Amino acid sequence: MNENDVERIRRDLDWLMTAPSLLSSPTLRWHPGQACTPALPERIPAERLDTLIALRHGRLGAYFEALATALLEHSPDFTLLARNRVIHGDGRTLGELDLLLRDHRANRILHLELALKFYLKLEPEETDPEPDHLWIGPGQRDFLAIKHDRMLDHQLRLPDLARRHNAWPADLPRPDRSEAWVTGRLFHRERAAFKTPIVAADASIGHWLTLSEFNAREFDGHWISKADWLSPELDRTPAPIKHPLPGQFLGAPAGDDRPRHWFIVPDDWPVSARNRMLARFQPSVEIQPGD
Repeated sequence: MNENDVERIRRDLDWLMTAPSLLSSPTLRWHPGQACTPALPERIPAERLDTLIALRHGRLGAYFEALATALLEHSPDFTLLARNRVIHGDGRTLGELDLLLRDHRANRILHLELALKFYLKLEPEETDPEPDHLWIGPGQRDFLAIKHDRMLDHQLRLPDLARRHNAWPADLPRPDRSEAWVTGRLFHRERAAFKTPIVAADASIGHWLTLSEFNAREFDGHWISKADWLSPELDRTPAPIKHPLPGQFLGAPAGDDRPRHWFIVPDDWPVSARNRMLARFQPSVEIQPGD
């Protein structure tokens, strides 16, 4: 096991223990808090670290879920009862339970959903729909508002849905509470208004630029691979000549000594992202032509 790989895993675990919630809804702001102490990553055995290292360069959401599960499973304050349990009822799949835990601090059974998300906020226009609709994923395939509503209206209600269908697994206790651990990072334009009702006031924030805007300015820093999107800081390494876009850059404009995360997108991204947003939330609005 490579020492650098272990250090990266422990750095990601440290970030996860302190990363703020993305969303403002109380049931979407769960965090283990004092149950995850700075010493907790040291309790995770070597074979589990090997598994995390193997997952680190795969799908980022799956890696996040594995990190969160490792922390909770090795905390004396929690007992893991089920993970990724598919619930079936009336001949169909009702949903999948991320985690079922016994919370020894509160003496209750907790159903916990997990989500790691990165969204960019489009520049608002007068005819736009709700401000919450302006947050879109860098790949333009998902929206913060839709994820928010799905977690509240479906994922966290899965135990109730299973009860109505008499489908709750007989080998599992029924949860006393359903909550979600949602973290990640949000990006908006520099000097743009950030306030959005569904977003937590203390969410991790960065900025986004088009590639032309980025190239027109002098930056100190380096590109980071998707596997490193979690970490607030990295060792300085030379930036590759080419980097797939959209992508993240960690650094600061020349003269600014506050390195932070920047999302760099292709020049045609703002128009195509806006068209995706309008097609989803205002399908009657005529979309803009691309360049």
